[in-house]
Amino acid sequence: MAGPFAQIDEALADLRAGRMVVVVGGEGTREEGDVVLAATAASPAAIVAMTRLAGGQVRLALDAERYEALGREAAAGEVVAGQRLPAVRASRQGLLSRRGPAEAAIDAARLAGFAPAALTATVHGADGAPSGLAELIQVAAEASLPLVSVDELLAYRRHHERLVEPVVETFLPTRHGDFQAIGYRLVAGEDHQVALTVGDLAGAEEVLVRVHPKCVTGDVFHSLMCRCGERLERSLATIAEAGRGALIYSLDDDDGVCAQVLADLGVASVRLLVDGTERVPRLGDYGIRVEAEVPLGAEVGRRPRAPECVGHR
Repeated sequence: MAGPFAQIDEALADLRAGRMVVVVGGEGTREEGDVVLAATAASPAAIVAMTRLAGGQVRLALDAERYEALGREAAAGEVVAGQRLPAVRASRQGLLSRRGPAEAAIDAARLAGFAPAALTATVHGADGAPSGLAELIQVAAEASLPLVSVDELLAYRRHHERLVEPVVETFLPTRHGDFQAIGYRLVAGEDHQVALTVGDLAGAEEVLVRVHPKCVTGDVFHSLMCRCGERLERSLATIAEAGRGALIYSLDDDDGVCAQVLADLGVASVRLLVDGTERVPRLGDYGIRVEAEVPLGAEVGRRPRAPECVGHR
């Protein structure tokens, strides 16, 4: 990335040397920034320096596994370098799940070779408001700290890590047509995803794709309390009729992982089957171009979706 931004490798080298970095960006149009330091490099002097530089509270970002292991103690925070810091939970797959400051902090620490735990503090201006990009550039320059973006951190992970791997494939005939069912496992865990495909997808553009979040009550038991099963059936029928496409049955509703599955299938860009009442997967944030959104069609009358619908955010 040109301009005031450092290369990710340079920032990671600073983290390994026990120095701080400034990370800019996040969800939506966020241009705020956070000072980040690997937790293993924390010291009383470093915490004081972070507090002064950021003008705000220093927090301890932890991966989901560590945070959940703390249980109720997480609310009270953890003692780091003699100080009790409030703990914040990062999503299980880091920036692949959510482009937030906690995820950026633990991903940076992990990429630098440390445990997924980091000190993070949002940079504030003299007026007490979070600093914008121009002010963050100045803060980083005056403190001689590398400035990196969340987008570049995410791109670095996607380039250097293989996050999913296919583990099983089988022929799956359905009443809508014949599919290939491919099971994927997350390399960094035991979670799984399933892709149902039709036709040759290698290198294909504008592939008809549906990312369908798991819903046991609707998909399996055909509950009339939701539309999930109906959407699944309509998606399979539409893809089969098109003669080429894929349905990703998302077991954990992780857009980044779904994008990696599509990339493994060879899909370059998609026409995304969507329903106007549900969240649209942000595949474009993870390297899969969304050329168009294709409506699933008119709904058959059903009651509003019930809280029992699992697999939805």
